[in-house]
Amino acid sequence: ERKLDLQRFIKLEQAELRKERAEKQRQFLEQIKLEKKIDLFRKREELEIKNLEKYVLSQQRESYEEVQQRIDKIKEKYELIREQKINEAIRERVASLGIKVEETDDKDCQFSLRGPGQESSAL
Repeated sequence: ERKLDLQRFIKLEQAELRKERAEKQRQFLEQIKLEKKIDLFRKREELEIKNLEKYVLSQQRESYEEVQQRIDKIKEKYELIREQKINEAIRERVASLGIKVEETDDKDCQFSLRGPGQESSAL
């Protein structure tokens, strides 16, 4: 009877060991599946990030064009202001020399009003 008990005990222990091994193997396989899914998610994340970066860059280019147009308009505005200031300064200098200046005279016309002996350094 003792021999039967030992055999029964050994069979139960072996069955339990097989169950434990099967459970460990199942957990190992689940871990591998999970790692594969995580890896796929990482790849998908990288792809989405790359696509978003491309989208943002294209948006920046488009919005940059608008900004560049604004910058160009501002430059033109200040260029006109500078031209006006230069024209005013030239008119004042020419007028101080005793030459009559019309409001419609532009810079080129004012430069041609210089008489003999008046050099450009006087302007």
